[in-house]
Amino acid sequence: MSTVNKDAQTNYSSKLFNDMWEDLCPGYYNYGRTEPNTDISTITNLVAANENMTHYIISQLGITKDSYLLDLGCGKGMYTVRIAEITGCKFVGVELNKEYVEQDCRELAEKHGVAQQGEFVQSCMADIPDRIRGGHYTHIISLGAALYVHNKMDKLLETISSCCNKDTQIFFWDVIRNAEWEEVRDVLQRHIKIDFPLLTKQEMLEKMEQAKLRLTNFEDFTPYILPGVKVASRESKRRDPDTDNLTYPLWCEHFAEGKMAYVAFYFSLQ
Repeated sequence: MSTVNKDAQTNYSSKLFNDMWEDLCPGYYNYGRTEPNTDISTITNLVAANENMTHYIISQLGITKDSYLLDLGCGKGMYTVRIAEITGCKFVGVELNKEYVEQDCRELAEKHGVAQQGEFVQSCMADIPDRIRGGHYTHIISLGAALYVHNKMDKLLETISSCCNKDTQIFFWDVIRNAEWEEVRDVLQRHIKIDFPLLTKQEMLEKMEQAKLRLTNFEDFTPYILPGVKVASRESKRRDPDTDNLTYPLWCEHFAEGKMAYVAFYFSLQ
């Protein structure tokens, strides 16, 4: 068992987290899309899984060079950049972490030759600047980030409604809970540091209805992200065998047991 103090444990865990994801899939920080029942012993990183997800999004949403993409909670920006690189579309990426925006996102855009196609903006995804709201976007996406603002979902959906018209396609790749909050609270609070209940599918649908948004499709991605979650769990154990600072094994169990699900909501204005 580690003997470091609580503050040191926090820093230690944060460094392990960042180092692990830089090894697994630099820039993406996500599980991607892997065929169910893939032998994870053959998976050394999650770059291919995230590339698969990138192409899946492009195909499912029909993103082309004529599209204008808004990515809410874009993280380090790799999904935004790769979609723009592959399709030639215009884009705006919104991310709360200032360091990500000013360093990672903009460096990736330059490196991949798409800096002139769009911009990255530092802002909470639930309360974006007025000038960004007026973009007339053809596509709005949020990839594994909306769970951090489930307590602000009404405001987020209101923001999204103000950014689109009836032809705008909206894609939420998000985590929901299928169990009572008390059953998943401890792991969620420890793993992703939220102190509010994660929403259920029904609660999400009710909030969409209130925001005048219409569900057009729904997919359960859990079987396709479980291999990636298991790889992250394996790598966290390898890096941190003596402590439970990294909670991926518990996070993984909740998905495997069906207490939580990684899902996709497709919707549009009513």
